[in-house]
Amino acid sequence: MVWIPTDLPDERIGILKPQSLLDELDDDDTDIYALGIVEKYKKRPDSPLLNELCLWEFAAWYGPSSQSKNSDVDCVHDINTLPKVIKLKDGRGIMKKYQKPAIPRYHMFSVNKESEKFCHQQLMLFIPWRDEATDFRDNDGEFPFEAMFEIRRDEILQTKARLEHHSELVEDALRNYSANGPPQHAWDCLDPEAEQSRADEARLMQEEETREANAVEVARRPVTLAVTTKPNALKDVQLREIIHSLNTKQQVFTQIISCMDPEELAVILAGLWERNFAMIELDEIMRQREDRIFAEMLNRLRTATHTEEDICTLKSRIISPLSEIYPHDALHIFATRNDVDHHNAQMLSK
Repeated sequence: MVWIPTDLPDERIGILKPQSLLDELDDDDTDIYALGIVEKYKKRPDSPLLNELCLWEFAAWYGPSSQSKNSDVDCVHDINTLPKVIKLKDGRGIMKKYQKPAIPRYHMFSVNKESEKFCHQQLMLFIPWRDEATDFRDNDGEFPFEAMFEIRRDEILQTKARLEHHSELVEDALRNYSANGPPQHAWDCLDPEAEQSRADEARLMQEEETREANAVEVARRPVTLAVTTKPNALKDVQLREIIHSLNTKQQVFTQIISCMDPEELAVILAGLWERNFAMIELDEIMRQREDRIFAEMLNRLRTATHTEEDICTLKSRIISPLSEIYPHDALHIFATRNDVDHHNAQMLSK
């Protein structure tokens, strides 16, 4: 999903460029905001298909590219299909076409209570335009969004029906996500080991990929706020527990932020996290706290720094299932599923 900010221009949230880029600008330079999807749409290159592409379609098909804005881009493409890579005007970056379209999301204004904002939003999303400051004006230089919406109502409704014919299914999926959390893999119900494996992979990913990003500033014009992003990975189980604990308004908020651009969302949420939470590192072993020698040995095994003494200690605990003192009711761990099934069948038959 991708979030499209469709507020009126003077009410739209902007994100400042990193401080390192701001320092390079002249004192009177007003180009201080990072390009969002709306600004990128304005800077799309000229071509018959791209000129007729509305903002909804542009956001659905095009996203950030890892290519440098100074990279050479092959602009030759079939005029009947959208180009796979586009170079924005004025050197403002490169975007690539998704293999499958994203699902655009935006705030739903009330047609009765917020008529002006609603009409502006429909014009902004479902008709092609280049300059918001001029394309939505009438001959007198005014912005009668309601009147302009009525003039182009049929065109807007036809485009909206073509693009959002699955909107009810999307809404149902989002409501289900808010109520029940992300869907589990069906195999998890039959194979808990798969869930544990994914959880372990997420933990390793978090340990390896957690890093400090450059300080950036978030702004809601004209207020600015400096924050530092700290990306982290959540396990599926943790995410489900968090979502289930939210109240109704908080669940609506999760729907909105789940559609936002990951980079913009990380900047915003990092500020909330930094202001309201503190990180605490747990360094005391709790499971084996009553047996420190055993706990230290397990740590050495985990990091492959075990000693010969550790090996001897473990081997001294080997016991035959035929022994009179063998603990048959103890928890058993096996290397293969066949051994697990065989042991479970034996225990169930008793």
